[in-house]
Amino acid sequence: MFCDTLLQYFPFISERKELRSSYIAICVFNNLLTYTAVMLNIVTMHAIRKSSSWPKTTKTLLLSLAVSDVGVGLFVQPFYTSLLVSWLQKNSPTCFSYRMFSNVGLVFSQASFLGVVAVSLDRFLAVHLHLRYQELVTHKRVVAVVTSIWVLSAFVSFIILSGLRVIQIAMQSIAVLTGLAVTTVVYIKLYLVVRRHKTQIHSLQVEGVPSGEMTQLAGLIKSSVSTFHVYVAFLVCYLPYWICLTAVRFNGPTTTLKRFHLFSLILIFVNSSLNPVIYCWKMRHIRRAIMDILRNMAWKISLHRYYPSPLQLKELRLTFIANCSINNFLTYTAVMLNIATIYAIRKTTLLPKTLRTLLLSLAVSDIGVGLFVQPFHSYFLVIWMQLQSPSCITYQINNVVTMLFAVASFLGVVALSVDRFFAIHFHLRYNEIVTHKRVVAAVSSVWIFSVFVSSMKVWCPVDTGKIVLLVIAATGLAVIAVVYTRVNVTVQRHKNQIQSMQVQDVAQASDTNNYFGQIKSTVCVFYVYIVLLACCFPYTICIVAIQINGPTISLKGFHIFSLTLGLLNSSLNPVIYCWKMRHIRRAIVNILRNICVFNNFLTYTAVMLNIATTYAIRKTTSLPKTLRTLMLSLSVSDIDVGLFFSTTLLITFGQLAEYFPSYADFAVLRSTLIANSIFNVFLIHTTIMLNIVTICAIRRASTLPNNLKTLLMSLAISDVSGGLLGQPVFTAFLVSWQRLNDPNCNAYRMLNISGYMFASASFLGVVAVSVDRFLAIHSHLRYLELVTPVRVFALVISIWVFSAFLSGTVFWTSVSTRDIIIIVTVAFGSILTIVLYLRIYLTVRRHKNQIQSLQVHDISQSGEMTNLAGLIKSAVGAFYIYLLFLLCYLPSSLLIVVIKFNGPSIALKRVYLFSVTLVYLNSSLNPVIYCWKMRHIRHAIMDILRNISWNRNGPSHSFDRQSSG
Repeated sequence: MFCDTLLQYFPFISERKELRSSYIAICVFNNLLTYTAVMLNIVTMHAIRKSSSWPKTTKTLLLSLAVSDVGVGLFVQPFYTSLLVSWLQKNSPTCFSYRMFSNVGLVFSQASFLGVVAVSLDRFLAVHLHLRYQELVTHKRVVAVVTSIWVLSAFVSFIILSGLRVIQIAMQSIAVLTGLAVTTVVYIKLYLVVRRHKTQIHSLQVEGVPSGEMTQLAGLIKSSVSTFHVYVAFLVCYLPYWICLTAVRFNGPTTTLKRFHLFSLILIFVNSSLNPVIYCWKMRHIRRAIMDILRNMAWKISLHRYYPSPLQLKELRLTFIANCSINNFLTYTAVMLNIATIYAIRKTTLLPKTLRTLLLSLAVSDIGVGLFVQPFHSYFLVIWMQLQSPSCITYQINNVVTMLFAVASFLGVVALSVDRFFAIHFHLRYNEIVTHKRVVAAVSSVWIFSVFVSSMKVWCPVDTGKIVLLVIAATGLAVIAVVYTRVNVTVQRHKNQIQSMQVQDVAQASDTNNYFGQIKSTVCVFYVYIVLLACCFPYTICIVAIQINGPTISLKGFHIFSLTLGLLNSSLNPVIYCWKMRHIRRAIVNILRNICVFNNFLTYTAVMLNIATTYAIRKTTSLPKTLRTLMLSLSVSDIDVGLFFSTTLLITFGQLAEYFPSYADFAVLRSTLIANSIFNVFLIHTTIMLNIVTICAIRRASTLPNNLKTLLMSLAISDVSGGLLGQPVFTAFLVSWQRLNDPNCNAYRMLNISGYMFASASFLGVVAVSVDRFLAIHSHLRYLELVTPVRVFALVISIWVFSAFLSGTVFWTSVSTRDIIIIVTVAFGSILTIVLYLRIYLTVRRHKNQIQSLQVHDISQSGEMTNLAGLIKSAVGAFYIYLLFLLCYLPSSLLIVVIKFNGPSIALKRVYLFSVTLVYLNSSLNPVIYCWKMRHIRHAIMDILRNISWNRNGPSHSFDRQSSG
């Protein structure tokens, strides 16, 4: 009879299919609430016990309420999850299961409700009686009340087991109605008492009564308001459940009401997680106690076992610099590669949904590493380089975030391995056993469990956390080892079966291909597992060594490098997917193929902005001549990229025929060729006219030194030559391709020469500016003595001579020799620039300290300090130029390497156009950086824009006056 009554609120077998989505949502949400209810209330109980400013009576009542909330999280919510899982599996729980769920839920919900009523009464008595409160409400009486609450709750639930359903409903109804009535009356009386006391407090303040009593009364009023919030939260969470019970009793059970009943139970469980939040929000004593607990957690004792102590920071400085440089690069690759991989996985329709879901989860964890863990690691390295120690809360956040994504990544690899084992072991039954909903539930469980494990860093002792991690790692590794052993055995058996099937029945070919595809995906997951082991194994060895031998400076240095190696795993996983899974590889190629190419627009903007910037640099007199010379060289190289080199499609390595379209590609790329032809015809006119005007302006400028005028004249003549010769030749190339004709080898070679010429000049110009800014800041007062205009002129000439030499190697060296020269040049320049900016950073910090001391001792140094601040700003601007250069040139360089290894294809040639567009963007962004970060150039450009040839109507007016006269 009781089970029949109870089943009115729970779904029948025929209704479970309709409510399946509700089960999944509630199951996931309930698992999260289980952890939060237990953890938050345990921390709250500890905080209540530690709080010395609360009276023992109130602490006892709040502890009772927190214990009931912990009981909900430990017993009621897991019971509810087991029922949901049974319904998802289309099983019917027994009558005993329903009875136990009802009894356990009733015990803790009844105790929670009566606890709220008791706390409300306690606060009312504290405010109403005030001075007599401690005399009437003693600790023994409160303990007796709490014991009575739990005994009554257990008694009411026992009545259900005895079968006296009517008595149980009557007692429960009386208790609820009485409790609600009492609590409502209590808070109304509290409101009136508080109003009266406020009037009394005001009169006491006028009469000069000591403020200690008024402060105590104000504290009692605040605690009463806090318990009122607890009562309101209880009502909000329980009211839908009571409404649902009433509706079912009067209208009968329906599917809609049962769905509402399932969600109303979840809302009740939310109350157990909300109460600790209300305590922490409205009761400052508990909030402070919780903060003290988090500050004084035992895990912080072991921080300096793995991280450097303040005395060791200086000795590990080079380690910090090396790891910081590597980690910054890995941050970018981890984020970008995994974003591209996620998009490719979503676009891949040939992979099963289950495998895609697991791969997406793993890729998301890798993005989390790139977005959160690696920046945190870089932040620590920078702080240590500054000889400072991060705060304890920063260490704690870093540990929690790192543990979250590390556990999620490891469990994701385990889940992938198990999935591939099922795919091979069950084969034909795989789709029946491993459904998409089950995989989603598994992925959700992985992330929920990862959140739980990472949160243990906050509330769990260090030893317990280590044991949990050891159990997870050992279990996961054991499962993977068993899985791949079984996979090997199963593959061998299936291969023999496939061979016999091929002999007997040729029609099984599709099934055989499907099976071999599953084997390939399993091999890919195995590579992911091997890479995970290779990246994390050194870190594990380091931790064990520190535990056994104790922390030494050598082990701490190795620990930092092992962390960087562990973070490398997040960048390697997308490479493995693309390497071993052809579906994902093809999807990524399709993504790159469909990217829009805006190279012609960028070419125009690069030319026009750099011409304006060149003119602005010449007009800026507040910048040193040496810096202006270097910046002019860099700007001119950017103009060359836009005028000649960019329009010839930026070939930096190898043979042009590998990157330009072949005869078979002309028809496919026809629209691209037409668009480039149109814009190049337009650019020929602007190149010639603008550079002729520039040559005239240089000849007429009397304020420029002769050597600079000669250099600029030479560069402008080369630009005119590009417009007169280079662009018409390239336009001829485009027209030939449109007519399905292929230019000869000599024509390609000339384009190749221009590519090497201007790319190397631009790169070495960036390096030269970096060296110049370093010397300006590092040498400071000796800068003008060391860096003279003659030396800068010689340096610029050397850059262009070397660029010409490099382009001339097209005629007399092999491709491999030329590639070695370029690789050595790029590697040396990149390393030099990185080291210089690190030195600039350290020098700037030292100069800032010196400036502060100068400000204290001598105010007259303000001019020198302003000069140094200007140098620092220009160095920052040069650093932005360097970063832009890396971002814009790196994809093109990587693509050239890919073509070198994989050979040319039409897909790669399309992608190459996109990478070239990114290079064009560099020439357009450099003037923007000058204008944004260097105010002298910005002012000069504004003057140019004000005095632009909009006044050319003047000559016509004078001509009219002459004719009229």
